[in-house]
Amino acid sequence: MFKLITILAVLPAIAFSASPMSTCLRTSHPLPTAVFFGGRVSPCLAEPCSVFRSVGSGTTYIDFTPNRQITALRPELRARVIGLNIQHPLPQDMQDNPFNYIIGSTNPIAANTPVTFNLTVPVEPDTPLVSSTNIFTLFDQNNQVIFCYEIATVVRA
Repeated sequence: MFKLITILAVLPAIAFSASPMSTCLRTSHPLPTAVFFGGRVSPCLAEPCSVFRSVGSGTTYIDFTPNRQITALRPELRARVIGLNIQHPLPQDMQDNPFNYIIGSTNPIAANTPVTFNLTVPVEPDTPLVSSTNIFTLFDQNNQVIFCYEIATVVRA
């Protein structure tokens, strides 16, 4: 009986192992439903999550369900390093055509529709080997936050 209870308790964690995330510091912005930092197959499960320069890019799947219709998107990525907030450049196509990075819907996204944002961030070969907190925010057509989350990372060779 104890084995059965243990299996039932652990099974949901195995089936839905998402990366850790925190609410954006000093805000009450909504969190996404789940973040899979490093991909869905083997996401980071404990902070700090590793980002590797040798791979060339980092992929994160962010599941969210907007509570309103979304007709425009603006992604923003910042890194907090040694107390400084630094804007991290996103690929130009992601800035120009963010709906191309949505899985599960087209433009517009209907209210209460679960979707996934496929965030792929370049990791340049000369990126410093530092620890940081990455803050990802997705804004809508009215510049309102759809979601915001933070995750601790470390860049490795």
